[in-house]
Amino acid sequence: MNSDRLLSVLGTLVIRAAGSAVTVLFALVVSRYMETGAAAHFFLLFNITVVAAICFRWGLDEVIIRKVASAPTSERLALAHRLIWLAHRRVIQWTAASLTAAVLLLHPNLRALMTALMPAEIVVAAVASAMVALVACIGRVYQGLGRTSLAAFLLNILIPMMSLIGLLLMVSQRWDIGALDMMLLYASVAIGAYAIVMAPYYWMFRARIAESKSTSIGDALAERQAANKLGGVVMAQQILIWGALFCVPFAYGDLAYNGFIVAQKISTLVSLVMLAANFTLAPRFAQLYASRNMSALRTLTRTSAMLILLSSIAIAGLVFMARDIPFNFARISTDMTIVVAILLIGQVFFALSASLSIILSMSLDETFLLYAQGGINVAGVIVFIWASFQGEIELACLAFPGAYLVLAIVLASRARVIGAL
Repeated sequence: MNSDRLLSVLGTLVIRAAGSAVTVLFALVVSRYMETGAAAHFFLLFNITVVAAICFRWGLDEVIIRKVASAPTSERLALAHRLIWLAHRRVIQWTAASLTAAVLLLHPNLRALMTALMPAEIVVAAVASAMVALVACIGRVYQGLGRTSLAAFLLNILIPMMSLIGLLLMVSQRWDIGALDMMLLYASVAIGAYAIVMAPYYWMFRARIAESKSTSIGDALAERQAANKLGGVVMAQQILIWGALFCVPFAYGDLAYNGFIVAQKISTLVSLVMLAANFTLAPRFAQLYASRNMSALRTLTRTSAMLILLSSIAIAGLVFMARDIPFNFARISTDMTIVVAILLIGQVFFALSASLSIILSMSLDETFLLYAQGGINVAGVIVFIWASFQGEIELACLAFPGAYLVLAIVLASRARVIGAL
């Protein structure tokens, strides 16, 4: 890894760290100033929105990085316009389906089954998810073009920072903040962020729509197929934590849920270097594989994997030592020491597996990734749910390091097979 690329990773690390800090602070402020039940309900809605935003783009953002980065320089702009057009079509379809679901919930029989969610909440969540998904796709264009700092800001800081500012203003006015209020704030911020990132791009985008519509059926089909597989990979990669986030409140109650949310948020700090390295190096991985420069690809893979593993262990130790600070600020009285330790270990293995996953993704190996991520993480969810109804939350959390360790071993073996490690 040359000095310019290392500096780029460090720059992205600073931005990702700032974004993670804002996200963690946002969760802490919610836990501190909202009533316990309202905070738990907002976290449920927010996590649904996060999942929905990934569903709405369903792997297309990964395709955007790979195709834009590996395309000839003269073709990148036209390709980016075509992919952004495809992203808008895909997001609109998902949004329409979500709004239809909200309308169906008005039926009394369905309302009886879905007492946890109100139609208005689903509408707001759908709008927020659509805007977040489109911002992510536009950010990935900049990432593929090598403008990683701008892309990292758009994807990691813009929306969390604006949401935190809005929340602090609400707190300063001593508002009685409810879950729907928070979702309206988040949706408004997401709409504003979309307007900001799309404004300088709008007229060029309109000029290219006709050209985008004339894209060959073969190209469009290949892009959709790759996106569908990578969407499954992304969902599978996150399904264990999402399964836990949806299971914990039912198995352990609101107090444990709020504590688990804080523990989960601070444990994700372990992955900062991984996120920065993957974000910066993904276009380079795609370029090396497309040019079949396997020797350079192996060197870069090994260097990045070792950097990520060592830095993740160091960050995990620092976070564990400072764990009391965020819990005290959030006024979480439940003892989560063992949970934090287990989640930190799990995040170390997750960071390693994610670094290998991005290499396979940029190497066009999404089919294997889909089966590996899906099979292992679904098994982890099943173990977590079973354990959550058998004993304490600490027992259930062991599913995290177990699943991620197995996944890291499987992906490392596959990387060796294709010559990338």
